[in-house]
Amino acid sequence: MKNRREFIASAVTVAGSLFLTPCAGTSSGVGNLAMKLASVKNANGPSPDGSAIPPLSFIDDSENGLWTVVDGVVKLNGENAGFTEKVILLVYYGEKIYQQNEDGNWWSWTNSTWVSVARDPRNISSNGTVCPPATRIVDSAKNVWVVSGGVVLKNGANAAFTEQVTLLVHYKGVIYQQNSDGKWWAWNGGDWISMTGDPRPLKNQLFYGINSHYPRGESAYGSVAVGTQLRQMMNLGARTIRVGVTTDSEIARMRSLLQALVGTGMQAYPCLDVYLKKDANTSPFAYSEPYYYDIGFSTGARVANGLKGLVKYYEIGNEIDSQALISAPVDGNSPTDYDNQWFILARGLVRGLADGVKSVDTSAAIIGPACSWLHLAFLDLLWNGVQPNGGTGNPLVRWDIESWHWYSDMGNILSASGGSGTHNVLSELQAARGLPIWLTEFGVRPYANGIPGVASTPTETQMSDWLLDHGFNRGGYPTLIGVAPRYGVQNIMLFEHYDDAYDGRYGVVGSDGASVKERYSRLQQFFAAHPVESIFP
Repeated sequence: MKNRREFIASAVTVAGSLFLTPCAGTSSGVGNLAMKLASVKNANGPSPDGSAIPPLSFIDDSENGLWTVVDGVVKLNGENAGFTEKVILLVYYGEKIYQQNEDGNWWSWTNSTWVSVARDPRNISSNGTVCPPATRIVDSAKNVWVVSGGVVLKNGANAAFTEQVTLLVHYKGVIYQQNSDGKWWAWNGGDWISMTGDPRPLKNQLFYGINSHYPRGESAYGSVAVGTQLRQMMNLGARTIRVGVTTDSEIARMRSLLQALVGTGMQAYPCLDVYLKKDANTSPFAYSEPYYYDIGFSTGARVANGLKGLVKYYEIGNEIDSQALISAPVDGNSPTDYDNQWFILARGLVRGLADGVKSVDTSAAIIGPACSWLHLAFLDLLWNGVQPNGGTGNPLVRWDIESWHWYSDMGNILSASGGSGTHNVLSELQAARGLPIWLTEFGVRPYANGIPGVASTPTETQMSDWLLDHGFNRGGYPTLIGVAPRYGVQNIMLFEHYDDAYDGRYGVVGSDGASVKERYSRLQQFFAAHPVESIFP
């Protein structure tokens, strides 16, 4: 049998010797120059996933085999590939060759022979499937869509004219693409029609999220090119990026991040992570609520001035709730769990952040101060103008979205057990104000006893298992997406992208910015298999 390269050479150099035809099942004939050139082009690597004859004339597999169909017979490198007849379709899918004959039967090429398979191997993609993280989309007509080098391919052939495509979306039976200029287009069956924007509802554009420290420039966040960082997050399946921003230098780096995001289908927003000055030697009475209000206001206004028109959301604080707790071990779901004076200072800071943002960007949505564990009373006090000592009539704080943090050592957010009993945190948050909920930090602790039932430092497999509800523990992504519509959960933001010296091994990519961990690979598969439209039908 000729090998692939011998076949290509003979096809190109021997005039009139190429007997391939553009479509299966038709008469054989002399190949033309375009077909010969196509064979040379395919010699550069395997054909894209989903390539099919027809519409193609050739398929190049991953093992240097060149496939054709001539008069209903399958050829491999110019010779019969086993016994075939009446073949009407040849498909390269998942690095395997399949054929369908005119009787509707399907066969796969396995160990150099044809093995009968029950059906067409191309499984129709779920509504809302996005590439990336998915590697392909299969529409209801079993057409396979991929993006290769910024070009959209349908069954391996160009789908009309496309360039610089960054995102492919399967939504309500239609294929959509977004290019690097941020423009959207819809496939009408023969060409691309310009769209005004992303066709999906807003909540469907948020899942899934991730935390990054890019504006801080720490560790790999400062050494790895921004384009590389975005590709890693995008290929994981992240669509929303949460970053800490307070200083002028961080605002500048945030602007460069936002510029790089154009056309990716992703968005980023700042968390204004300012804190109280609290240590063992500091008395809360050394400061006043107006003092912290001014700090918050100036920070909020400064960040909004730098980012107005570029971001839709601002988060007003990061775990300030923990700074206001009393020293005794408490759950944080009772007003008396908070020190009255520290709470007053925290209220001043949070109010100032919100007012500062709104003084510049009135259209911005405010994400409330991020709290964790069972610290529900902190938000209740802010919202209702009440203090831990029972004082009323105080300034009210308002926000549009709840922000909550949850980690593996806390157990299952639907049945979290503390000293005050067992709590469904999502249910209690929803009942308190009826606002959308974002889990702005969600992750697994990388240290001993960080996962229930795991006393030692957890392995990557154990960390991945918790996130994906494998084993006896529950509370990971499958649990959360199963209840997201019921409780109004609009976003779950993984903590975090890279390992760094401050946070440790939380990253799904190592501190070198290149070492992809097991968590990354397994979450990537999960996100691709569970597009947001399967969560919010």
